[in-house]
Amino acid sequence: MPGFNVLLEPARRLQPVELFKHPFIVEVVGASFDKPANVGYFALRFPRVLKVHEDRSFKDTISFEELQEMAQRCLEIPDDEEQEEKSWLGRLRGYEHLVDRSRTSSPSDDAVSVPDI
Repeated sequence: MPGFNVLLEPARRLQPVELFKHPFIVEVVGASFDKPANVGYFALRFPRVLKVHEDRSFKDTISFEELQEMAQRCLEIPDDEEQEEKSWLGRLRGYEHLVDRSRTSSPSDDAVSVPDI
């Protein structure tokens, strides 16, 4: 098939036995992206096929490089989310005195006596 090149790593122990002569397109979703140990690329965690697109060509899909860029963007913390987290931490720090006071006003376990049987 013109324009469809598959590069195989010669050092791989397991080589594919068969390749699809007519590639098909699937729509895939996952939980997030993950970088497996000892590799330099991101992979989709818990991938699931939503739909098989018989009306599209493999040329309509995103490239491996585009997928890696997408993973990088998804794993970055947005600035507004970081600001919101700082705001919540500031609010919670304002109530630390309540936590300290509730610890000192609670009866301790050793203050409770249990009668001997």
